[in-house]
Amino acid sequence: MLFSFSAFKLPHYINVLLPFFAIMTAGAITSAKLRTLREYMLTQKILGALVVVLFGVIHIWAFPIVNPWVIAVSVLLFLLIVLMMAAPGARMRQVVCLSAALGVWIIFSLNFSYYPQLLGYQAGLPLAAAINHEKEAPVAYVVGGERCNDLDFALGVNVPAFTPTEIEQAARPFFVVTGNKGLHMLTQNGLHYTKLAEAADFKVSKFRYSFFNPATRDSMLEKIYLLEIH
Repeated sequence: MLFSFSAFKLPHYINVLLPFFAIMTAGAITSAKLRTLREYMLTQKILGALVVVLFGVIHIWAFPIVNPWVIAVSVLLFLLIVLMMAAPGARMRQVVCLSAALGVWIIFSLNFSYYPQLLGYQAGLPLAAAINHEKEAPVAYVVGGERCNDLDFALGVNVPAFTPTEIEQAARPFFVVTGNKGLHMLTQNGLHYTKLAEAADFKVSKFRYSFFNPATRDSMLEKIYLLEIH
């Protein structure tokens, strides 16, 4: 019912259902016959192999792991997964332990390598640091210009959007965060500004192969600027 009444239905909302899925899965495994457990195990091995290949592409080619400690732990978890795939034993234990090991490996590699690297392609954190370093001043986007979605989170406020006319009338000092489109709009309206900082930005929540590919990634980045309006 909560999902039905929600105005925004995002994929991560399914996370709260995972404990219920776990209970139902546990019931199915404990009551399964030996032949069914063999089928479960075969399915787990196939899925495990696909996950290993996918994460190998991510962590070796697209976003290579550079931290030696993360590499060491990832290798140990990978070897544990391979061992569980090959080792004989009770089918139920194999199914459960292999699933758990895959889950730990996925969560560890995402949180300690993949996600931290993605943060480097969002402009919010470096621009927020620049804003906090400068003198205190209101900050806004340009209506119709580029936005930096993670800046609101980094600053802990909802950054408003002002029209060029509103920016011109605002008290000084006044900061604006925008990209090249916003710069053009400010220039067209005769506003003068100083660039205080800039950072590369990409909407990392959207998958684009050109961004995923290291050879073409830079072409997908756009510049977001912190401006002081005069």
